[in-house]
Amino acid sequence: MIKTEETKVRKELGKFFTLTKDKVDDMKMPGGIIDEYWHEMLKDKEKYDKFCKEYAGHYVIHVESGGVDVLSWVKRYEDKYGELNKLWFTDKDGNLKKSEYDEYKKTGIVKMSWDCKPVIAL
Repeated sequence: MIKTEETKVRKELGKFFTLTKDKVDDMKMPGGIIDEYWHEMLKDKEKYDKFCKEYAGHYVIHVESGGVDVLSWVKRYEDKYGELNKLWFTDKDGNLKKSEYDEYKKTGIVKMSWDCKPVIAL
């Protein structure tokens, strides 16, 4: 991942963590480049702890869990930050998931597979 893209992915993960801090319900992380970045961050405990405190205020536990569903947190994201960034529709190899992105642009609904979710550790 190039540095500019990594910075953007980091920022989007930070927004996701902030929504977790804001106690937004049903926070499911869709599979893709942002999820992959989260998994990479978990490998460096010190860096991850700092990131969690910066965006969520507390350590964020990565909980394995999965399915396919409408991502209900998207409305709260849009209320706070505006339209979802294309990175949310980008796979770990950097390819746009065009059908999911087009559906979102058309309907405002995001239905994607997810494999984990955040839980704030208090």
